[in-house]
Amino acid sequence: MNIPLDHKYNACLAPDQPWARRLAFVADEARHVLAKFGTQRVVSTKDLIELLYPESLARGGDAHLARKSIGRLLRTLATGDLADCARRGPMAKVRGKVVHLWEWGAPQTADGLPVYNDDYAAPAPAPVDVGEYIRTALASFERDPASTDYQRGYQAALETVQREALGVRAEGYFVEHNGEQWQSVFPSAEAHLSQLHVTVADAIVYMIDEQGVAANITVLA
Repeated sequence: MNIPLDHKYNACLAPDQPWARRLAFVADEARHVLAKFGTQRVVSTKDLIELLYPESLARGGDAHLARKSIGRLLRTLATGDLADCARRGPMAKVRGKVVHLWEWGAPQTADGLPVYNDDYAAPAPAPVDVGEYIRTALASFERDPASTDYQRGYQAALETVQREALGVRAEGYFVEHNGEQWQSVFPSAEAHLSQLHVTVADAIVYMIDEQGVAANITVLA
């Protein structure tokens, strides 16, 4: 069923609709129209609004509110999702203020960036949680142990970064320097067994002979 254009715009741009949903609606509608432009055709924001929702179809208060909101939405989209379709046009005086108007044309990009829009607000790259990446990678080795020299080297590198850069040690059996002594370090479930020793050998003997550790013991300088 075809929904009349005015009914569609009035419903999708109603004040009770979330701002993000209204932005997405206008972005889709405007891109559909602008994609049909030739590369030389440029229109003002006022003209684009008329192409999207002709004033002749706007009847009643809801329609006029919807048309008015398109302008606000387009100004936001000009530096966001429609940046490849927008460029700065002439200066004009609006309500006593001199403003730089927007012009609109067919999408144009180079290397993924808008060609004519210097105001494009590129989204910041999402931060990478290095700690979480390393934890996930090491967990995969627990499920599927390293079987090649490359994998074992990669696992060792991950453990080194986790321990030295992030200050986190993987679970296991270690002997590490603690002041002038050496400390036997056990997994968290056995942490109460940890003790200080005079030498590395003392620590290893304690872990193997007295506590029955059969797993690999790593000595940390």
